[in-house]
Amino acid sequence: MHENSIDSSDSEIEIFRDYENFQKQYEPDIKKAMEDAMLESEHKEKVCQLLFFINQFPKLLTTVKKKQDENDVTTQEKTNKEYFVDILKKYEYGRKEPNLKINKEPEIGGTIPDQMVRLILKKSEKCTDEEAEAHINSHILAMSAENLLGSLLERYIAGVIESYGWIWCRSEIILATDFIKFPTPPQEDTTPQEKWICLQVKNGDNTENSSSSKIREIFKDKDYKDRIDSKLWCRSDSKWELKRDSLKNNIYEKLGIEVTDKGTLEKLKKKLKKDPNLKHIKPIGSYQRLDTWIDLARQLGFNDLVNPPDKRNTNWDELNEMIGLSSDNCMSEEKLEKYISDLYKKDDKENHEQGT
Repeated sequence: MHENSIDSSDSEIEIFRDYENFQKQYEPDIKKAMEDAMLESEHKEKVCQLLFFINQFPKLLTTVKKKQDENDVTTQEKTNKEYFVDILKKYEYGRKEPNLKINKEPEIGGTIPDQMVRLILKKSEKCTDEEAEAHINSHILAMSAENLLGSLLERYIAGVIESYGWIWCRSEIILATDFIKFPTPPQEDTTPQEKWICLQVKNGDNTENSSSSKIREIFKDKDYKDRIDSKLWCRSDSKWELKRDSLKNNIYEKLGIEVTDKGTLEKLKKKLKKDPNLKHIKPIGSYQRLDTWIDLARQLGFNDLVNPPDKRNTNWDELNEMIGLSSDNCMSEEKLEKYISDLYKKDDKENHEQGT
């Protein structure tokens, strides 16, 4: 573990010494815990690093407790093996085959649809009780699909980056963290990674809530910021932007008007007046306003310039760079789509063979 870091400062190799000591001290307990959690030996290095991380930063652990009842001072503390088993069962559970079915009904104990929403749907859309209920159920279905997508996204990423030293912390083992990476010592051709990396993955920039944002604030504490590099990656941009200058230039292009430093707007006005096919179009408002150009685009039938895009922009390049993936083995939206489609093909085939 230290061969490549002999010439480094003592502070740089301290974590590797601590890790070796941790392995030696807890090896019997870790081995038994892995057996009880039914984890194969191939997980040993990741398990050791995960448990070592929790040993270093116990306050970042989510729900596993050292005692059966933390409020009872007389309660006997769990053994190291029992404590490790609780963590590793969560680790193992997250790696099971995913449930690809989405909930079509409100979950027991979940949110009850608001009756006033039904009323507004009926009045606004002039629909029946049944149609209003269908709208609500469609929303529930879409939200359930979005939740499942978040899970499948993690699983896809894990399948790629775990071979690069990352550890998937599925089942919410560590606060505001989906993946961790152990520091790496200096080597001849690589820059050392002196801190742990905690990576949180979000499906979209609009799935960040105040709770997870506040939790991530903990990484700014001195106890953590000097030893942990916390990162957040969002797969997709939920918003889209329409700028006046780009829109008007696109309109000019579609109308065959050459864009010049001066006189371009006058060319447009002249064309709208003299072209017999465009005389009915009358832009309302100032040409300095974006909504004037939006109205003009719609009147011209250029709806593709002002309608929301069919797909979101995604940020895979950012994640690939963060992980250090080359173009040959990088992650992408196309590969995620294929991954999810293949999961459903496999699931359909298994259900067909089982006659379900």
